[in-house]
Amino acid sequence: MHALAILLLSALIGQAPASASTASANAGDTAFAQGDFQTAFNDYNDALAEDPGDAEAVLGLGTLDLYRNDWNNARTYLNRARHLAPNDPRTLARLTTLQERLPKPDRYVFDLQNGRTDIPLVAADPVPIVRATIDGKPYSFVVDTAAASVDLNPAAAQALGITASGTIDTLKFPGLTVNDVPARVAPQPITAGNLQVDGALGTVFLSHFLPTFDYAHNRLTLQLWEASPAIEQAAKAEGAAVEPMWLVGTHLLLASGRVDGQRAQLFAIQTGRSDGTVALAGAEDESFTLPLVSLGRYAQGPVTGASLPPGLFSQVPFHVAGALRHGFFRPATLTLDFTTMKIVVSK
Repeated sequence: MHALAILLLSALIGQAPASASTASANAGDTAFAQGDFQTAFNDYNDALAEDPGDAEAVLGLGTLDLYRNDWNNARTYLNRARHLAPNDPRTLARLTTLQERLPKPDRYVFDLQNGRTDIPLVAADPVPIVRATIDGKPYSFVVDTAAASVDLNPAAAQALGITASGTIDTLKFPGLTVNDVPARVAPQPITAGNLQVDGALGTVFLSHFLPTFDYAHNRLTLQLWEASPAIEQAAKAEGAAVEPMWLVGTHLLLASGRVDGQRAQLFAIQTGRSDGTVALAGAEDESFTLPLVSLGRYAQGPVTGASLPPGLFSQVPFHVAGALRHGFFRPATLTLDFTTMKIVVSK
């Protein structure tokens, strides 16, 4: 329709025509809700180019920068969004999350000998398990990116004097000592098949390092962030999958995957969950088989599928298609790079 006709029609029905910036921001909101973050990012940038005062676009960019762990840009855009719309609860919640993400001088104080340690896996199946020492006593932990920092089963929490949440003074692994580690009682029991475990090491803990799940050598490797360029360069040289990942809230880790070659959708990364290689939201059957599931260049198939509990991701403002679990990554080497926000998967 001709632009003049749009203006006349808008006048007749008493509505102002949508500006180009509003249209771009709306397109960004639609892509964001679908979990297409890259398209949303582009649309929000287009909206700001057309109208620097578009509050929705500013909030959208601040949110996506927060998800990309880009603290500086997230702070800039979110503070700007608060100025434009002071009472928007979304902005205030995301500024709170940003504050939680920022390094604290009295938390996670670690000594990593030689900038790297290889922690043996006590078990690689049904989920990866490592052993740590607390107060001279051994504790077993599932390495689970669906967990927060250190999630404790009730018996372990009681032994450590932690009721709801608290701090572990010193957590020791071979070649690594971490002081002042936040811990909490797990919201649900942490299990590992028939193996006894005391809790889980989660994303918040892992994000202080550059972690690699090296199943071929039965170890969890933790390195300093400075190792990032060398790892990604080597991964690209060998044709590994190097894909964007997103961190939502404190520990919801996401990446884009495909089922049977369909359009890319967001999947949660759950390294400590063994029920189904891939879990799908809205699946009618509790278990099923999928011909092919891929994350960038890395693909597995056929794989076993499981249904996700209804409403598991209902608290996030975008669609999550399911979860990629331990079995999906077990034949590979998995690295989580929290500096570039890339997930690296190689066989």
